[in-house]
Amino acid sequence: MEVEFQQFQRVLQEQQDKRERIIRISREITIQSKRMIFLLHQASSTEFPLPLEFDKTKQHKQNIQKQLGLLKQELDTPDAERYAASCSPGIQEFVEAYAFEYWLQRQSLIHPKDPKFQTDLQSFDYVLGLCDMTGEIMRFLITHGSKFAMEDVLSHVQFLRELNLECTKLKNLSRRSQNELKQKFGVMDSSISKVESICYSKILRMSDQTSVKRDTENLASKQKKLRIH
Repeated sequence: MEVEFQQFQRVLQEQQDKRERIIRISREITIQSKRMIFLLHQASSTEFPLPLEFDKTKQHKQNIQKQLGLLKQELDTPDAERYAASCSPGIQEFVEAYAFEYWLQRQSLIHPKDPKFQTDLQSFDYVLGLCDMTGEIMRFLITHGSKFAMEDVLSHVQFLRELNLECTKLKNLSRRSQNELKQKFGVMDSSISKVESICYSKILRMSDQTSVKRDTENLASKQKKLRIH
């Protein structure tokens, strides 16, 4: 009985040690991904779209890929699913960073099988990362949206709306996954609403400018008629 108990204790300890290693790797991926996102916001403040050959995030990507290699080693076991929740936050942040860069370059959505990821993604982590990415697009547009033509802002809003619609089509999720996705949708809806408010503001400003221009032209026309008479 004592031997069996010791074996059981050893298995639990090994699992706990593995979980802690995976959490540390996930945190490092999160750190590098956040630094990458910060750099992307800096670069896009002076140049948009970003050029396809943009390489200022190269070092962060290399650091991320190194950690993903370590994570793959840890998860190369039959019970990998046991540790999904431990590594998911880092993977989501990784997807968010790569998807945001892709959008800044192309204003479109990166595919989960895109070779830029250099790893196999779980569909759910990919979707959650995209939901977070909408927050970065929102921050970018709130800061720089006034520089864009109305049709460009409307195009970005439509992109966010379509992404939101596609994400809501996910089915057969566990209760835990449903709750997590519900939270993401709340943040996503808020991001879309804030971008939409930019459009409304631009429409009002354009309407005011048109109205002022029309009134000015009418006044000038009346003054001209008065001078003639």
